[in-house]
Amino acid sequence: MTRYLFFFNYYFFLFNDFYSFGGQDKHLRLIDYLRNPEFMGEFKRFCMRAFCAETVTFFVDMQQRDQIARMDTEARTVECKRIYETYIREGSLLELNLTDPVRSAIQAAHKKCPDDIGVFDQALKDMYWLMKTNLFPAWKQDAGFLKLRLKVTRNVLAL
Repeated sequence: MTRYLFFFNYYFFLFNDFYSFGGQDKHLRLIDYLRNPEFMGEFKRFCMRAFCAETVTFFVDMQQRDQIARMDTEARTVECKRIYETYIREGSLLELNLTDPVRSAIQAAHKKCPDDIGVFDQALKDMYWLMKTNLFPAWKQDAGFLKLRLKVTRNVLAL
């Protein structure tokens, strides 16, 4: 029974593009794709080709924020510093494309409380919005996405 429910949910997830339940549905579909390891890998490759690897990499790193929040103060400070130095600091290797007010607010909050993972929440919201509105629609037209979707659909239908 569990196997049946898993495949039913997966099948429904694959074909829900054909039905529109309003704006909320579009938001949920992006999250569902990002939670699927195969699709997430393909999305990362697409972002690298689109020169937006920092966006999805930051999103993946921030999915660990609950675990980071439970770390002891010293470990949490080290992890927050790594995130700041990698994505927020101007000129960093994977610098995010943030507005000046957001970057300034994060810099000030991080300086004041270097072990607070919550200071990056606005950047996470902004990067998710960028993925949802710009990268996701383009990715759904990409050959890699279409090929993977066809492969997964065939596997589900073969059951």
